[in-house]
Amino acid sequence: MGNRILIIDDDQSMHDIVGAVLKSMGHEVESALDGAQGTMKAQQLWPDLIVLDFEMPGGGGEVVFERLRANERLSSVPVLFLSSLPLMKQVTRVEVSRNVRFLNKPVDLAELRRLVTELLAPPKHA
Repeated sequence: MGNRILIIDDDQSMHDIVGAVLKSMGHEVESALDGAQGTMKAQQLWPDLIVLDFEMPGGGGEVVFERLRANERLSSVPVLFLSSLPLMKQVTRVEVSRNVRFLNKPVDLAELRRLVTELLAPPKHA
């Protein structure tokens, strides 16, 4: 089996669509429908990648992201944000690093595949 990927999104259709793509790529997919459940599952599962909705009720993606980054074991897990917000509104609200990417909704499935592959690739050494 491929990598373990956790999808945290309050929209079940996003789990269905994104999950199907990730499974077709050979990955194991886990889901959470809100930020609190997502944070708890991330701590239990240690995913290789987190696909995170930026805006959710009861603690959006930026709150979840801060919690993940504060956890020593999860601080370096790559995160792919999904959002209908303009990119500039997203990048000003979270700490951007080499293992964070952004993808707008509606999701371009080819771009989803590309970004997942990029985020899961081993780091290149100079």
